[in-house]
Amino acid sequence: MSTRSFATGTGEADNTEEFADEKWSIHVQHYVKIEAKIEYKGFSQHTLEYFNRNFGYIPIGSQGEIHFKVNIPKTLNVPSKIKWYWKIRNVGSAAIKHNNIRGQLVKGKTEQEESTSFAGPHYVEFYGIKNEIVLVFGRLEVPLKE
Repeated sequence: MSTRSFATGTGEADNTEEFADEKWSIHVQHYVKIEAKIEYKGFSQHTLEYFNRNFGYIPIGSQGEIHFKVNIPKTLNVPSKIKWYWKIRNVGSAAIKHNNIRGQLVKGKTEQEESTSFAGPHYVEFYGIKNEIVLVFGRLEVPLKE
């Protein structure tokens, strides 16, 4: 889980990053896997694992989209009325140059769609919050390269 003490630099970019441990109590009971499927207009959709296995990164291109999804198994017995949050953090010189590091904790659902705008070692985090406590957590490294 990202924390301020281990945060990557933001250079001249606005530091918009938020951290779960500064907003909620942390008591993770369930770790979940974030799945990612990458799609470029005119090409077949592939998983992040496919790109990592064949290239070691996700090649960025115009009109690219990444579909993130977390399947919450019923066996996890996740409490009802849990709130889901995503953190999408752009990292690297392109993120700083475009003043677009992001990193805010944004309320959502178990699916999130993002564009492949620019290169860098980005990451995604997923949180399940109930009564101001992080109970569910997942993280996925998203290496985008030109």
